[in-house]
Amino acid sequence: MSAAGLEGDSRRWAISGGIVLAGFLILVVRNLAALTAPFVYAEDGSVFLQDALNHGWSLTSVYNGQIWLIERMAAYPLSQLPVTAFPQANYLTASLLTALAVSVVLQQRMRPLFGRYRYQVLAFALLILLPGTFEAALGLLTVYIWLPLSVALVIAAGPPRTSWGRYAEIAYVIIAGLTSLTTLLVLPVAVWMTITDRSRRRVVNLLTLGALAVLEVAVLVASNRQPGNSASLLDVGQLVMKKSGAVLLLGNTGTEAFWSPDTRVGLLLLAMILLAVVGVLAASRPKGPGLPLLASGLLYAWLGTYAAPEVGSLHAPFEGGRYFVLLTAAAVIVVVMALGTASGPPSPRYRRWVAGAALAAMTFGFIADLRQRPVPPLDEGALADFAACVDGRTEPCLLDIAPRPPWRIAVDPRHD
Repeated sequence: MSAAGLEGDSRRWAISGGIVLAGFLILVVRNLAALTAPFVYAEDGSVFLQDALNHGWSLTSVYNGQIWLIERMAAYPLSQLPVTAFPQANYLTASLLTALAVSVVLQQRMRPLFGRYRYQVLAFALLILLPGTFEAALGLLTVYIWLPLSVALVIAAGPPRTSWGRYAEIAYVIIAGLTSLTTLLVLPVAVWMTITDRSRRRVVNLLTLGALAVLEVAVLVASNRQPGNSASLLDVGQLVMKKSGAVLLLGNTGTEAFWSPDTRVGLLLLAMILLAVVGVLAASRPKGPGLPLLASGLLYAWLGTYAAPEVGSLHAPFEGGRYFVLLTAAAVIVVVMALGTASGPPSPRYRRWVAGAALAAMTFGFIADLRQRPVPPLDEGALADFAACVDGRTEPCLLDIAPRPPWRIAVDPRHD
């Protein structure tokens, strides 16, 4: 590579690095109370921190029928910090991992998907500010929500330019694929991109994901996890319209404020129109990743709805939103790709106008959810007592955490 090429690459890395740092800071600011009134949420404490303190490195331990490799890789180093520093460190680490997962859209090889770098930056900014992400911004556990989108975009993009880049891609696919159900959710994109481009790289990625998917299914079956309810397709459809379509239009905050028996039908209709427009934009570029991305989002919405203990609980304000974040993010990606690549044949002329109108319709939703909903903080005295107990480890140590009891961290006494 020429000196000019190296200089250009260094400049792009510096610009993208600054954008990622800004994205990380925005994520933190969206819920700044996590630093001033710290919390530990659900599995971050009762599974990942608890297992790290009780068992050390437990990278392949199964929880809820799934392996959580990335979360456990991050939780163990954090468990070595003073316990009183864990809540803030956990939130900052999760925000950083989320920003890094989303940052794949800034890679140079994503250019054919988005047209120009400015649209890659726009996609990154919109994902960082995505509405309806309260349950996707609570800590380490929720990093898994962003991984399917991240891996899917890596799979759909052009090949890495260097040999180390190719190895890094395979390593990332494997590590992310061993986190929750990432592989299963990415398979629609991998299969579709392999059908449209039967290159050696596509086939290798598909085989890798296929092997990981078999492992994920085997672990899930061996855990004997039972489905939560008998959700119907109508249930899934209504929830998709409310938790994804309406959230894009009004944000989670606006949806819950305006949702009532009198407005329900109208809001569902508007949400249906928006998602239909997104589907048309994806279908107008059939060889692109838009359609399979939306399929992955719908698959996750169905799996999440089916696994919930009770379908009715998902209609409650701010409940179950995590199951629909992938679809919401995929819709935004489809719109931005349409904006960036609608500059001439073979793109239909209407794509840019329709995409611009769809993005404009989402403006209020992004504004309404700029700030994340606060989480009940830890009791300072209880946290201090728990930290003192963990330091000694002479008796069981317990700490109640968000969202509510019976969520708690239980650390066993040390047996020397």
